[in-house]
Amino acid sequence: MVAELLRLKGRLLRNGFRRPRARIVGSAVLLLVALVGIAALYVVAGRVTALDGDIVGRVVTVVGAEVTLGALLIPAMFSRSQLIEPRAFLGYRFHSGTVAATILLLTLVGPALLLIPVVLLPVVAWRGFPGMSSIALAAAPLLLIQSLLLVRVGVAVGAWLAPHRGLRSWMRLFGILVLLGGLLTLAGLVLPRAVLLAPERSLAVISPFVRFLNSIHLGAIADSLAGSPVASLWGAPQLAYTGTGRPDTAVLIGAASILVLALLWWAIVAGSLRPTRRLRLDRAARVPGWFRRMPATPAGAVAARSFIYWIRDPRYRAVFGVLPVLPALTVLAFYIGGVPESIGAFVPLALVVLVLAWSTIHNDVAYDSTAIWAHLAAQTRGIHDRLGRIWPVLAAGAVLIAIGTPITVWAQGDPASLPAVLGINIALLLGGLGVGSALSSRYPYPAPRPGEGAFSYPQASGSTGGGVQGASFVLTILVAAPPIAATTLWLMGYPGPLTWIALGSGVVVGLLVLVLGVRSGASAFDRRGPELLAFTMQN
Repeated sequence: MVAELLRLKGRLLRNGFRRPRARIVGSAVLLLVALVGIAALYVVAGRVTALDGDIVGRVVTVVGAEVTLGALLIPAMFSRSQLIEPRAFLGYRFHSGTVAATILLLTLVGPALLLIPVVLLPVVAWRGFPGMSSIALAAAPLLLIQSLLLVRVGVAVGAWLAPHRGLRSWMRLFGILVLLGGLLTLAGLVLPRAVLLAPERSLAVISPFVRFLNSIHLGAIADSLAGSPVASLWGAPQLAYTGTGRPDTAVLIGAASILVLALLWWAIVAGSLRPTRRLRLDRAARVPGWFRRMPATPAGAVAARSFIYWIRDPRYRAVFGVLPVLPALTVLAFYIGGVPESIGAFVPLALVVLVLAWSTIHNDVAYDSTAIWAHLAAQTRGIHDRLGRIWPVLAAGAVLIAIGTPITVWAQGDPASLPAVLGINIALLLGGLGVGSALSSRYPYPAPRPGEGAFSYPQASGSTGGGVQGASFVLTILVAAPPIAATTLWLMGYPGPLTWIALGSGVVVGLLVLVLGVRSGASAFDRRGPELLAFTMQN
């Protein structure tokens, strides 16, 4: 069986050269880049051996961790199918363990063959230190087995993620961030020595970047990796050289990780070899996009339509385009004006949340005018319309607050400001939604039509909506007045749990305004349905 499968794998590799010429050239370029990269690693390994053993160990450990994570993440990010599918052996009565071991062995017939020179890099890097090179050589076979198992598991994960575009996108983002973090750690270890050893300060221009890397204490990160399952086999010589750990313990940790990976790979193969009658089949989902993600309720249907508008409509995308600019302009203005950081740090996030909550909700009937007739024809209640329309803003606002609050507290400089920051922004978000929900169904005004630019204005008679805009903006700020007042007193040095009062008042007042605003807007929607339909048809 092994001989036949080797011939099959070779035939599959030859078939790869029968693809379109552009893809063949692309594959050749990638292979050439991989070879050049391995050659560069060997050159670096030959140079790094001239440094002290601490640096050699840390560099080898970080490179090893990057190789280990790359062997798992890169196939998971880009593989769409397995070249030899284990399920193809279902009818041959082969044991799952035999199939798993055979496919693992066949992995070496292909680009994964380049892993052999990669796992021998520590031997070259440690050759100038007596006894360390032998430890690295003893760990090399285990490193090869570990890398092959990671590749197989990564390919299986990539094949499983192929039909799930959302999960696949998140996996690619996660993989890129992890691999970039490894490269940053490696740069932080190598660049300081390169700046010191460069002739005539030729690398002095990167000194600020090097000082920033030194402030992160990347050496401690590398030392912790040496005893972790991610890089224990790579870091065994480092533990032996520095005396901070036992290399045999690191090898045992690596062997345990290989055992876990082998069991996982065997479980993947055994699962794919199960007969079809034992697999539960789900009916194909025929509900498209966001309607499948939202609850099967009237409010959920309105929310799904609103999410689609927020993602696809240029009027809503313009809001997200403006939001990143506001903090930068605010920080620049405060810096020029000399506003203290302890005060100015509260403003950028609050301004972003305010603009997000206020910008379109206060006139969402006009913005989403094409849905009014459908809601009235389906006898959708006003409460469902109001609740469904606030979901996208509520979700985006919650993400903004979750991301911006730690940054604001860090910029403010006092961890005790956390409740105050949360109180102000929660009040602005919930208050803006409540005020907008109440006014939009009672006082709509002409707005850009669906699909038009955000800054175009329709030719319409009557009110331009300036009063409604100003009133909704001011009312939203008034909702946040209690937490703002409590925070101001805290900044002025008054005693008492003022930051927690700001949080409590912000949450209570915000929820109260949200509930009252949604109920008021729902009542107006039910009462003024014909007038709203006539308005949307005219404007």
